[in-house]
This record gives sequence, C-alpha cells and structure tokens, in this order.
Amino acid sequence: MKQFNGEKSFTLLELLIVIGILAILSTTTVLVLNPSELLKNTRDSKRLSELNSLNSALNIYLSQGGANFGSSSIVYVSIPDTSPTCVNSNLPVLPFGWDYACSTPDNYRKTNGFGWVPVDLTSLSIGSLLSVLPVDPINIAENNLYYSYVAGGSWELTAWLESTKYLSRVSRDGGDSIAYELGTDLFLTPNRKTNFSFNDFPVVVNKAGQPGWYKNIGSGTVLLGADSEGDYLNANQFVWYEWQENIPFDSNALYKISCKIRQIQNPSSVYCGIAGIASDKTTYLNESGDNTYTSQHYFAADGIALVAGAGYDIFTGYFKGHGTPAGGRKPSSGDPGKMYPGAVYIRPIFLLNYDGNGIADVDFEILEIVE
Repeated sequence: MKQFNGEKSFTLLELLIVIGILAILSTTTVLVLNPSELLKNTRDSKRLSELNSLNSALNIYLSQGGANFGSSSIVYVSIPDTSPTCVNSNLPVLPFGWDYACSTPDNYRKTNGFGWVPVDLTSLSIGSLLSVLPVDPINIAENNLYYSYVAGGSWELTAWLESTKYLSRVSRDGGDSIAYELGTDLFLTPNRKTNFSFNDFPVVVNKAGQPGWYKNIGSGTVLLGADSEGDYLNANQFVWYEWQENIPFDSNALYKISCKIRQIQNPSSVYCGIAGIASDKTTYLNESGDNTYTSQHYFAADGIALVAGAGYDIFTGYFKGHGTPAGGRKPSSGDPGKMYPGAVYIRPIFLLNYDGNGIADVDFEILEIVE
C-alpha cells in the first residue's frame, strides 16, 4: 500500500522557474542599487560634509581676527608625504611659480597649524572645532582624489567628486566647474580652469586625466606668442589637442563653448568643441557613442574653412543634456546641442589646420555655464 505524508513537493519545472525568477531579481537588484555607485555616493557625502565643517572652522578663525592662513602660490594637499613639497606623491604639474606643500604622516591631521591645512585652529577662543583635520576618503593622487587648500588673502578648499548624484554640485558652487569648491575665493587654485587664454600651454604625455593638453594626432608644432591683441597659441600645420582633466557634466545646465581663431597662412579648416567621456573617466563617447576621440561634439566649429589673413573669428556653440542625434554645430542658445547619452565628463578640444598645411593662431577656448 502506498502511503502519503500529506506534504506537497515542487516539481523540477517549478524549481527551475523559481530559480530563474530569483536570478532575475538578483540581477535587477544589483543594477538598481549599483554597489559601486552607492559607495561613491557615500564618499561624496562625506567629502561635502567634511569640507563644510573645515570651511566653517576657517570662517570662525577669520571672525576672531585670525590672519595666518598660509603662503600664497602654494597648493596644500591632504596626502601625507615625508617630503615637504610632496615629491613622492605623483601630483599634477603646477604652473611656473607654484609649489605643493605636504605634511608628514605623523602631523598631517593635526589642527594646530602643522597639519595639511597650515592654520592654527586650536587658537580659537572655544578651541578647535575639529578633533583632527579631515582627509579625502581615498586620499591618493590618482584621479585627484584628495583635498587641497590654497591661500592668498583668502582661501579655497577643493575636493573631486565621484558619483553621478553629486556631480551637479561641482557646476553650481560658483567656482570653475571642475572640482567642488568652498571658501572666500573660488578661483585661487591653479590649473583647475575652463578658461584657456593660452598665456601658458601645459602639455601632458599620456591620457592620465591630469590637467594639460594632449596631442591626439598631427605632425604640426605649436608655440606661444603675443601681440597687441593678447596671448595666443600658434600652430604650424595640423594639430589636434584635447584637455585631459575630466570636467563633470551637469546635464541640467546650459553650456557655452567659444574659440577665437585666425588663419595666418594658407586657407584651412578648424574644429572646436567637446569630447564626451563615460563614468569610468577614460572611455570616449563621440557623437555616435563610439569609443574614439574622433567625430566628437564640435558645437562651436565643425570643419569651418578659414581664409588666411582675415583676422580673428570667434566661434560659439551651446549644448545641454543628453540625446541623439548628438554633436553638430550649435551656434544658438535657443537650439543647444546634446552630448551622447552616458557622457558623465567633458573635455575641451580644438583642431587647427585640419587640411594639413597652414599656420593658425588660437587666442582662447572658453567653456562656461550660462544658465
């Protein structure tokens, strides 16, 4: 006689269906939560909170008559180093006349003026508001993940943000749209700029994300010059340059990119615009979504032919948000172009003497948020 225990078991088909549903739910949870992005959000939240606390302490120090904010033309960084000028930290090259300053591993978090911020916060009438100086959650030179402080009759604190959620803070803090900034003068820090007037031309030899211009292609040569109209960069034959520092892209902002260029010898074509970069900070997203520096978003000048000897022309383009078709010349703020979907960072680019032969000058390339 067969006996039944009254309990109903699952069939193989039912088990396979349940396993399939669980796999889908697990994958969906990972995609929705995105652990990597959540960690970036957490670190960025800490960066914003810590810099606000440090900035508040500096404001109190100022209100109580404090005057020793550190030396000008020095970038103080939160990375500890046995070298007072941070020679072991592999930091970006600074413009002429500027130096880095690091505190030792034993002292860099002290609030008595010997830490990485050279201000004695223990001199406050209520004592230091901070038990230790904050440092970036990662605190390494790679990808600029460290805090910096610059003085000069005022001060500026900066931090690089990582998460998509907080990147819009960078473009809305009143500074230069590259790093998150707090302080009394948000334009003290050198290199972190979006206004290239070519009174200098820092060059980088690789695509490591450091501030400087990288030549993607071209056999031409460049040199700095100046005349009655100001400083300029002179290019003899074809050059294709791209700024290497990743600038966070705020998809809700309206951007304006402008280039002032003149053709000196032999007619030729010029390009001026923006390269799109994905969240990993290295993958290109051109106007078709391809991973290449070519066919980028030439909002200001898209192969415009220049006549030699005609003087300067200013080419302007506007862009806002993501979408397709992306790129294309967009000279009207009422009809801005779009970055290809997925572009989280942007980099200014320019091409001179595209037809091969020729000599051209570029007076400036300016990236700004207009609304």
